[in-house]
Amino acid sequence: HLYSYSAVDNEKIQTKLLDVRRQLHKAYRVARSGSTRILLQQAIAQLLELGQQNDVMASQHYVATRPRANTTDQLPEICPEYWDDPHSDKVYFENVYKTQPCERILLDKLVELLLYAETCEQATYLIKRVRNVYSTVLIRLALGDTVDRAGSCGNWHLVELYSGMKDEASTWRKLAEPGRTKYILVGRNMVDMTHYTDLDRMLRVMNNLSVDVVGGAVRLEPEGRWYPGCYQSTVRNFTIRLHPGHDMSAQSCAYCDYIASPFLVRRDVFQQAMSDSSMSGPIPFVQFFLGGLHNIDSNRVLTTVACVDVLFHVAG
Repeated sequence: HLYSYSAVDNEKIQTKLLDVRRQLHKAYRVARSGSTRILLQQAIAQLLELGQQNDVMASQHYVATRPRANTTDQLPEICPEYWDDPHSDKVYFENVYKTQPCERILLDKLVELLLYAETCEQATYLIKRVRNVYSTVLIRLALGDTVDRAGSCGNWHLVELYSGMKDEASTWRKLAEPGRTKYILVGRNMVDMTHYTDLDRMLRVMNNLSVDVVGGAVRLEPEGRWYPGCYQSTVRNFTIRLHPGHDMSAQSCAYCDYIASPFLVRRDVFQQAMSDSSMSGPIPFVQFFLGGLHNIDSNRVLTTVACVDVLFHVAG
């Protein structure tokens, strides 16, 4: 009796392998014994080789079919994704991750954008740029200026405005208050939006890799300097150190302890892990990502990835 593996079965196996690799990497980082680290490194290498074999299987073209759902609640959040031929693409491997056509929940029913701007002028530009790419996604925007909602800064379509706010942890918590979508894009430091900030790709990664947070690469504006924005953390002598780089990746996304980019996250996860404080700048986000990772009292560790084919434009 022969059992044929479907694409769904292969995805499940690959997800399990990634879970095992993540646990081995965590053990490798904290291992003190040299022999223990060598054994863990060998196990990781073997799993990586096995994972690459599965990647080859998964990269083959296939026709994915889904049963037609009767209600919106039964529809999938994403359509099946596959890796297309990169040679036919001309711009930095753009759009090599493609999707099979399917009936799914609309993106604006799944994701809301949380943004911050200091001035009305900055807010107007950012909203205009977002609307060029995502015309129907709801935006919750915190504004540093105090403005009259009846004025020129408060008449945008599908925008909830919170004026007189500071760029601090409590503001982001307020923006993430219970809403109608399961996911939120926390647009910290965002100053522009292009089609390279692909929300649908991030949503597919979150579902396919079963991770908690999905970010991307960072482009500093107006300098135009690009960097991956993925960091690993180490604890030595009661000090947490962040250093750029990654030791594990899947589907063009690196596993990170901390990311510098805006990110997609489930609303309930963000509400639970984000502190309600007056801390500003990157500090509350460092605490958000590393709080569970290095807190022995925490029962949750965030699994975070940054995808190189997703690009965010942030303030330099």
